[in-house]
Amino acid sequence: MNNIKDILTDIGLTETEYNVYLELLRSEKCLASQVIKKLRLHRATVYDVLNRLVEKGLAGYIIINKKKYYSGINPKKLNDILDERSKEIASQKLRVKKIVDELSKLKVLENEKRHIATIYEGKEGLKAIMQEILDIKKDFYSLGGEELRFQDLLPIYTKFWAKERERLKIYAKKLLTEPKSSTWKYNIEKRVPKEYSMPSSVLIYGDKIAIVIKAEPLTIIVIESKSVAQSYRSHFNMLWDLF
Repeated sequence: MNNIKDILTDIGLTETEYNVYLELLRSEKCLASQVIKKLRLHRATVYDVLNRLVEKGLAGYIIINKKKYYSGINPKKLNDILDERSKEIASQKLRVKKIVDELSKLKVLENEKRHIATIYEGKEGLKAIMQEILDIKKDFYSLGGEELRFQDLLPIYTKFWAKERERLKIYAKKLLTEPKSSTWKYNIEKRVPKEYSMPSSVLIYGDKIAIVIKAEPLTIIVIESKSVAQSYRSHFNMLWDLF
């Protein structure tokens, strides 16, 4: 019987509805008072459950001498209930399918408006940023890069990183206020007047901007925003074209 109970509750019957329904099936017909006495349930609960079973098509009643006698409907009715639920689910799927595209558009807009900021500290934080540049596999931009020399802080990892950059052909455009900082194959550097120097280094990669503050402890603020990254990239290109 436990298996039957599990199945009936799975298709939407409450435990009390299940118990009352079984009691109705065991009797040819019975009064609500008999169900109350047999199952030891509150009067209001039994009447409420009987009404719900009638609405679900699992119970019926007849009136004899002004008394209402209930009986359980043939269990085959359960198949009809499942069929009805299947049709309802299919209908809901169609309705949801129609609005998925609209909801997806709203989600995209929400993501574009939302700016996510993350703060990293120390060499491991810098390493995480460098790894993200490799993972994104797109060219990146650097402002004030002379303030941040990867190889000084992470000498071993930087060698690996440089080889991966070459393998993935990831170019870097760098605006510096000092002479060229490296001879790396995939670095393209330009020197700008010192009045354009920045108090911190800025990396622009993918939809992210990393502001690197070299003071101890090394702190990196990463902002993830497509619109903000594009704004920084446009500003960088404007300066690049000037020099």
